[in-house]
Amino acid sequence: MNKLSLLIAFTISIAGCSQSDQPAAESNNAAATDAADTIYTNGKIYTVNESQPWAEAVALKDGKFLVVGTNAEVLAVKGDETETIDLAGKFVMPGMIDVHTHAIDAHITAVTRLDNPMDADKLVQEIRAHVEANPGKDWYIFGDFGFGLFPGDNGPKELLDGIAPNAAIAVQHASGHAFWANSKALELAGITADTPDPEYGIIARKPNGEPQGGLQESAMRLIWKVATPFTEEQIAGGVEYANKMYAAAGITATREAGLVPERWAVVEKMANEGKVKTRYKMSAHRSSSINVPVPTNEVTKSFILENKDKQSNILQLDSIKIMVDGVPASRTSLMKDPFLDKPESHGTQNLPTDELNSVVAEYDKLGVASMIHVVGDQAAKIALDAVEGAREANGVSGLRHHLSHNVVVDEKDFPRFKELDVVVDFSPFFPYRGTVHNNHVPAVGEEAFAKWYPVKSLMDQGVVVAIATDYPVTELNPFVNMESSVTRMDPHGLNTEQLAPEQAITIAQAIKAYTWNPAFVLGWEKEIGSLETGKLADMVVLEQNPFEVASADISEIRVLKTLLSGEVIFDADTSVGQLTNAEEARMLALNNWKASGHAH
Repeated sequence: MNKLSLLIAFTISIAGCSQSDQPAAESNNAAATDAADTIYTNGKIYTVNESQPWAEAVALKDGKFLVVGTNAEVLAVKGDETETIDLAGKFVMPGMIDVHTHAIDAHITAVTRLDNPMDADKLVQEIRAHVEANPGKDWYIFGDFGFGLFPGDNGPKELLDGIAPNAAIAVQHASGHAFWANSKALELAGITADTPDPEYGIIARKPNGEPQGGLQESAMRLIWKVATPFTEEQIAGGVEYANKMYAAAGITATREAGLVPERWAVVEKMANEGKVKTRYKMSAHRSSSINVPVPTNEVTKSFILENKDKQSNILQLDSIKIMVDGVPASRTSLMKDPFLDKPESHGTQNLPTDELNSVVAEYDKLGVASMIHVVGDQAAKIALDAVEGAREANGVSGLRHHLSHNVVVDEKDFPRFKELDVVVDFSPFFPYRGTVHNNHVPAVGEEAFAKWYPVKSLMDQGVVVAIATDYPVTELNPFVNMESSVTRMDPHGLNTEQLAPEQAITIAQAIKAYTWNPAFVLGWEKEIGSLETGKLADMVVLEQNPFEVASADISEIRVLKTLLSGEVIFDADTSVGQLTNAEEARMLALNNWKASGHAH
């Protein structure tokens, strides 16, 4: 090779080295195209990823996790424009997921929340003050009055009649399964002494047959049919409030457990405008719902089929909500054995077994999962039967049919959940003794009550179990529910007795039941539920480490920061995501915790 050839070869070699082998101008920085948008370092990061449970830093880019690992691994993708945040040892975990809530409905601004659900005199004073401050309306809807406030949870109309005789007033029960109505509301609903009880519903009556003021289960529809419809602005107000409330609680995804087309339309429009800051899977109400005015089943089916295949990591319509039974407080949960204090009744079945079977099978064939409300053990059995029938009729669809609440489950049915690939949620605010259950023990007896909420038993069967609140029936704060799941005791310390301590779970199981498990229930386990490279950057920073605090103090853990796709949607130290009263975000469901009750 001549000198000129050697010189050319050497020059090419140098040029190649400068492009590929030489470090960037700053050796510690990634190339601009590979650099993270934000990095968080020096944390105690619990990933809920079994192959890498712990990390000390994460790098975020384009709303996803770019790196989850050590400080050195994360700093390797730091660029000139990367924002760096020192966690200073703070605990980090995935954004939490509550698979059963009604927050959009609960915060429609037409529904006025009350502060004293267990004090009838104060309730009436609050209602009177609101009506006087907002005169001239035809209808006033309030929530909530508490369990056991009135016999049979049936409020007397006379207490409301003196407030505004020419206006209709209806107060929802804490469970969502009853109304307390005044005489004008009953009149407008056409409810008289001659009105028969609707199918699956109860009109509370005086000895002479006159309506007393209480309306249970499907009798609620008589009110909803004539009440003033909610406006688009009122529904949007509920979504905006829910944004902040979820973020402050560290919740980044949920299932709104039942909605109707006009509410979907509002949320979808807001999502398309970037105004929804929580991930939603939505269930459409079927006609067995007793909580809201529901269209015909044919309209509901068309609504689902028109929207179910829309792909979004913020909003998806994926399931049909079916109400099989009611709640123990009203003796309307569907039980295998009769109630001890109402021996003529096994509870209420909200739709015939044949219809339940056909609905689950029909929607399964259409590629739509069923979310089924089951509280009593007979309700759980017939729901499992319906899923089994759908499997036999259609084959294994891969759908995750979701049984919600599972308060009472016969041990003989435990294995069937796993066999049928059914996923479940529990509401563990309740697995302890005390005021909440004083109403229930007389109904079923001590021996049966001691078997309620078999959380660990189903986990041990290999069932994917999520913790859920049914908010606003119970408190939204995840750590209150984690504590009661771990201790099986009252997280507020008002009772020190355990309920079925053998059903207690570990804090690691409780965290997984609020993260990866609910992501699986929703079919989003590849996108969220754990902190892994490539997943959406949903995470929360906590003031305390759940693994290090005493189990009785888990409920006191405070969220410092919540991220959705890397965006800070709540920061306790700034105005980001703050409600007017930050504590309201944690305690809104239970202004008085005694008002809590079972699920809808």
